[in-house]
Amino acid sequence: MTGSSTAVLDVPATIRPGVGWASGPLGEVQVADRAIARQAARRYRAIAAFAATRPASADRVQG
Repeated sequence: MTGSSTAVLDVPATIRPGVGWASGPLGEVQVADRAIARQAARRYRAIAAFAATRPASADRVQG
């Protein structure tokens, strides 16, 4: 992989679905799904930032 991993992992703008957000119980599910996705993205960005600070020579040998 070439380039900066942070360029790939920038937070995108919120894009509304073509038919809009649901209301009621389905809307609550959509809100929860978006919250889970935001937390997962934060986790992956933190992992990428950590990995970027580690030299490849620090990797363990296979086998």
